[in-house]
Amino acid sequence: YSLIEAVSPWDKTVLQNGLGQLVEAGLLYQQGTLPLASYEFKHALIQDAAYQSLLKGRRQQYHRRIAQVLEGISSVSIPTRSELLAHHYSEAGLFQEAIAYWQIAGQRDLEQAANQEAIAHFTRGLELLKKLPENSERDRQELEMQLGLAPASMAIKGWAASEVEQACIRARDLSEKLGDGQSLLVALWCLWTNYFLRGQMDEALETSAAVFQMSEQANQQMLRVIACHAV
Repeated sequence: YSLIEAVSPWDKTVLQNGLGQLVEAGLLYQQGTLPLASYEFKHALIQDAAYQSLLKGRRQQYHRRIAQVLEGISSVSIPTRSELLAHHYSEAGLFQEAIAYWQIAGQRDLEQAANQEAIAHFTRGLELLKKLPENSERDRQELEMQLGLAPASMAIKGWAASEVEQACIRARDLSEKLGDGQSLLVALWCLWTNYFLRGQMDEALETSAAVFQMSEQANQQMLRVIACHAV
């Protein structure tokens, strides 16, 4: 109820009367008593019908307002509700905000080894990125999500999966474009592993040579050991 009240444009009396009418009509279930009550649609089809009855502009306004209210709740951490915020901002048409939260959700899932969820959230964010104009900020966001998508795909689909190759190639290209040597090294190492385990030895050797060249330029002993191992 507290969330509904925060989002609602009506005063308490009108809101509570309206909710009471919906409960009496059997459209909503109510658990608990006000102001600690919670509500649930009696059936998903009722929820869908109510949602579809709204004009697109009105739906977007509600999604934006819900997201703003959720952002303002300090008792729950942002990562915990990041996919909920991402969903509402996506439906509100505020793609920049949505992408940021899809990325947070994907990174959280990756750290918790919830790899299937991480893939879904990173993929959703990458889809929305296509709607934004190309610039360095957009490229940076995509790079971070591709570098997250690669290990998540490794865990679910296997290190030799084509999805891993695609993520690593894109991460490699973006790293070179942005001049990000650290990300480039990560992308190349994962790409080398992918090629090696697929038995594509020519591609694996070519990629390991690139890693070796980076180690020579960086003059870092540990990086050189990694590069020699790849070669």
